[in-house]
Amino acid sequence: MKIVILTGKFGMGHYMAASAIAEHWKLAQPNAQIEVIDWFHYVFPHLSLPGYRLFGWIVQHAQKFYNERYCRLENKQTEFKPQIPALMLWRFHHLLWEKQPDLIIATLPLCSQTVCYYREKTGNRVPLITCVTDITAHSEWIHQETDAYMVGSELVKQGLIKKGIPSGRITVTGIPVNPRFDEPREASFDHEHMTDSSFTGTPKKKLLIMGGGLGMLPTVPGFYQYLESQANRLETTIITGRNKSLMLRLSAAYPSLRVLGYVNDIPAYMKEADAIVTKPGGITTFEAIHSETPIFAWNPGLRQEVYNGDFLEVMQIGAVIHENTVEGIRKVCGFLSDDRKMQTLRKNMHALKAYYSQNSILDVAQKALDYASLQDLYQLKKGDYLHEAVGYNL
Repeated sequence: MKIVILTGKFGMGHYMAASAIAEHWKLAQPNAQIEVIDWFHYVFPHLSLPGYRLFGWIVQHAQKFYNERYCRLENKQTEFKPQIPALMLWRFHHLLWEKQPDLIIATLPLCSQTVCYYREKTGNRVPLITCVTDITAHSEWIHQETDAYMVGSELVKQGLIKKGIPSGRITVTGIPVNPRFDEPREASFDHEHMTDSSFTGTPKKKLLIMGGGLGMLPTVPGFYQYLESQANRLETTIITGRNKSLMLRLSAAYPSLRVLGYVNDIPAYMKEADAIVTKPGGITTFEAIHSETPIFAWNPGLRQEVYNGDFLEVMQIGAVIHENTVEGIRKVCGFLSDDRKMQTLRKNMHALKAYYSQNSILDVAQKALDYASLQDLYQLKKGDYLHEAVGYNL
């Protein structure tokens, strides 16, 4: 079986979810041919890097503009057709001819929209699964041409149903994460090593603070000064991602804090920690769930981050910290000192992780292939891509 996973790097969560799906599929079907394709780069090879840099700038410096657009389109009628550039349709036409996939999975709305629009215009029935990578039923993810949806929660499923998607096409899988997050913790690390309700007389608690690939971390000096003041009872690791200048600045100013740049072994760092402080991206939230490490969402800014933060509080697997000051980190440390509360958060994460394990990506794939007898229909058309678009002026 040949599977193409279309994604993009408008935030690394989409790409990481695509890679996670590929890894899970390889474990289940080692002989399957799977390819992850950065769709924006595939279409615009010379413009993708500047485009991604512009997106990063908007996320960091123009969140109001981003959120206004997000909210404006959030509940738009699902019949609304986005303006898909003709070049994208031509490139997708070429991709079908070049790759000859049996199934396409999309982890970015733009990819789903392109595939659906192509199917609608040409009649081509290449099966499509859309993997929603945030806790949201935003209309940009929705199209009647999609055969199956992977979603992160029952709340998202109900949101899609309200927007007209049949329940049978939606599977609650959680947002896919790398299989390494499901590996057992190191035997030397024990979350139950504390019995007191305070730090005193116990081994140091371990706090992991992550800024994502862009290194979006608090800028208030008091935040880091407070962490330094707790160094005798709190071991803090800060991961700044690709923000090297921030790493160097924090390392020089706060020598008692462990400051790292981009790291490849995030599963190990998450599993080692007692708690995580980070922006609540969809993929990060579910990496924390699979690590069974409580997550504290730091001052959510983007609209989807707000929804992800709401999810972790509703499911009681973490908390949202709105204060972008020393008061915020004091609240986190207050949580860490309450062993009973932390054990409850981890227990809830364990139960949620078990719930998501009931449905696999292969189950969703079979649902997509079975929908309206797509498997047999598609096999008849698979070798005829070049003729299906005849008469359609791309």
